[in-house]
Amino acid sequence: MLTFGVLGFGLSGSAISTMFSLGLVVAERRDMVRGRSNAFMRATTSTAWMAGPAIAFLCAERFGEASVFRLALALALCWAALWWTIIPRDMTLRPKGPPASASAGQNRVL
Repeated sequence: MLTFGVLGFGLSGSAISTMFSLGLVVAERRDMVRGRSNAFMRATTSTAWMAGPAIAFLCAERFGEASVFRLALALALCWAALWWTIIPRDMTLRPKGPPASASAGQNRVL
């Protein structure tokens, strides 16, 4: 059980950074501003951090402790299905151009 918990915690911890990386590519392909997309993903993550524990405690009280794990599995399957349908297979992130001040300094001849 400890091994399963450690592996599951590692996977769940990487889900947020993966969501931000993949979400940036999806937003870029849909011509959304990076800052707006990032703000939306941060707001969604914060809302999940606030609502998730409350929903877990509510489910545990109403339906028993095992229901929390069933709900978590259902949400993970939904996340995987959304990932499979939304994320493009040929995804690559276009690099940001250098800042104007950095590119101007490189063009000087000494």
